Amino acid sequence: MSFVETLRDRGPVRPEIAEVRERLLHGLLLLFTVLGSAPFLVGVHMTLRAGELLFTLLYAGLFLSILACTLLRRHIPYTPRGVVVLIAGMGIGAVTLFQMGLAGIGIELVTVFSVFAAILFGLRGGLALVVLSVLAISAAGFAHVSGLVTPPPSALASSLDGLAWLNAGLVFIMLALGMIFSSEILRGRLEVALNTETQKTDALLVANLALREAERATGESERRFRELAELLPESVFETDLQARLTFANQAAFTTFGYEPEDLERGLTALDMLDPGEHPRAMDQIQLALGGEGLELREYLARHKDGTTFPVLIRSAPIVAEGRPVGLRGFIIDISEKKQAEARFHAAQRMEAVGTLAGGIAHDFNNLLMGIQGRASLLERGEGLSEDQRRHLASIEAHVESAAGLTRQLLGLARGGKYETRATDLNALLERTLDLFGRTHKNLELELDLAAAIWSVEVDRTQLEQVFLNLLLNAAQAMPGGGRVSLTTRNLRLEAQQARDLGLGAGPHVEVMLRDTGPGMDEAIRERIFEPFFTTKGPGLGTGLGLASAYGIVNNHGGSIEVESTPGEGSTFRILLPAREGHAPEPGPRSADELPRGDEALLLVDDEQLILSSTTPLLKVLGYEVTCARGGLEAIEIPEQSPGKFALVILDMVMPEVNGAATFERIQRLPDPPRVLLSSGYSSEGAAAELLAKGCAGFLQKPYRVQQLAGKLREILDAKEGA
Repeated sequence: MSFVETLRDRGPVRPEIAEVRERLLHGLLLLFTVLGSAPFLVGVHMTLRAGELLFTLLYAGLFLSILACTLLRRHIPYTPRGVVVLIAGMGIGAVTLFQMGLAGIGIELVTVFSVFAAILFGLRGGLALVVLSVLAISAAGFAHVSGLVTPPPSALASSLDGLAWLNAGLVFIMLALGMIFSSEILRGRLEVALNTETQKTDALLVANLALREAERATGESERRFRELAELLPESVFETDLQARLTFANQAAFTTFGYEPEDLERGLTALDMLDPGEHPRAMDQIQLALGGEGLELREYLARHKDGTTFPVLIRSAPIVAEGRPVGLRGFIIDISEKKQAEARFHAAQRMEAVGTLAGGIAHDFNNLLMGIQGRASLLERGEGLSEDQRRHLASIEAHVESAAGLTRQLLGLARGGKYETRATDLNALLERTLDLFGRTHKNLELELDLAAAIWSVEVDRTQLEQVFLNLLLNAAQAMPGGGRVSLTTRNLRLEAQQARDLGLGAGPHVEVMLRDTGPGMDEAIRERIFEPFFTTKGPGLGTGLGLASAYGIVNNHGGSIEVESTPGEGSTFRILLPAREGHAPEPGPRSADELPRGDEALLLVDDEQLILSSTTPLLKVLGYEVTCARGGLEAIEIPEQSPGKFALVILDMVMPEVNGAATFERIQRLPDPPRVLLSSGYSSEGAAAELLAKGCAGFLQKPYRVQQLAGKLREILDAKEGA
């Protein structure tokens, strides 16, 4: 700081300087009060003895003023008290100058109090007192030199010398100004030091506030992270460098079965993985702690009870002050995803097998149709012996048995339903269980059927086959006897439940079949619905029963699942879409009748075997029959003979022009005949579309002459009635 800057007005006094001044002033007042009492009494005594009453009053007034300022410190402001001290000191100094001249301590007193003035009131106060002191010295000197005041004899010589007074005044000015400026420089330096310390203190305060704010922000961020982590449905975790878990959200505790106390006992990330995963997990942890963010990886996790399940894990290092201090990540339980994938792959396999099975069943049904047709013709011939009729009945029985096998194959095929009707499952189950129970007396059969069961749209024959297959499977699992229970209930699936099962939301009927057999392990349970898979010995099973049950249920838009534990039996759960409301019970089967007719029919099929076996049957029934080998002929013949044919028996699967395209061309005729679809496939898929477009009916191959005769009259009579 320069000398000029020292002399500048510094503005308001800093609180620290003001406090120092206050303490100094109070100290001076106490000093003058305590130590000044003796000089005061001596001075009063001397002035009274000398008859100088004015000086006596002056001494008394100054002392009493100092005493008042000391005692009334808290009631008298700083400035009046300071002025009193300075006036007292300057007054004593001036009186001493006038009394003693240069021989006394007057010069020293005015010098000291000029310095006090600078300390108490700053540079300007000190300079003001210097001016007053110079005036006092000049006045005292003039009084002594001119003889206005007679000094004591000891001070007479020096007091009458004007040069001595001039010298004393110059020395006073030099000393006073020197001490004043020195004190001011010290004050300035002190202020600079205080300012510097204040700035440092302020900087520390700012830094402290910033640190507190950072800590608060960090705490707020941590709180938000915790709250967000608790909202997530997946597991969120944090670990230290030793892989000990330091945080886990509630979803993690729920998923893995642990409690917060386990965390406090030192639970590690490896405790939550299958032991076989530990080496790979440790490698990944080291990579993460090295600064690498890890992608999603699949692991086999472990519940607290030891059971395992598949998960996806992703983690990243927690970095503090530029170095990793732990890991943070999340865990996704993919058990349901894996199960869904398994169901999807199983469905794909079943679809592939079903496609193959459907093709085989179609061709086989055509062969059976040829055999059935020939047998029906021979059966209605005359002159047959009893042995011949018995052989024909046996042929038809074998055809029916083979047709049952194709029904199982078609059960595997996509869209394997034949003829669906609103059905009361309770009645169907009662009839099926009654039929089954007649031949399995060693089993205890229980029914627990819900009242007012909802209606299901199913192929009754195929559903009977499903339940018979399940019952037979249970019986074969319990050759020594056991208990089989069947229960039904109405069930409304919510959206999420339906998605988990791969079904549509809404009303369903649930059928549960439980047995008390030996149960199955996981390996067998996973393959139980695979075609041709069986645990039975040679000649005891084909492996198609449960596979066809799976296909039939799925073809009806439902689901079938199995739960089983070795030693605890098995439970099959079937869900079928339903409509609220009760369905009529299945009516009795119609008796064999052969209604006849005389209408002209067009028989369309690409298989000569079908044409050659079905044409005679139709003629036996009285109909006029024209054959068409394929779709092209089927289109040309009605166009050439408009209005001739009352009905077309149309095959679905044909080369060049299939049944669907043929039907559409026939519908364009001016007076189109009715169309009866006939196929070795089922009534689903393209056939169902044609039925919806106006096709008159569907007949599944192989059919007996009674079925053919009844279906023809049903369609033709309905047309006449219309």
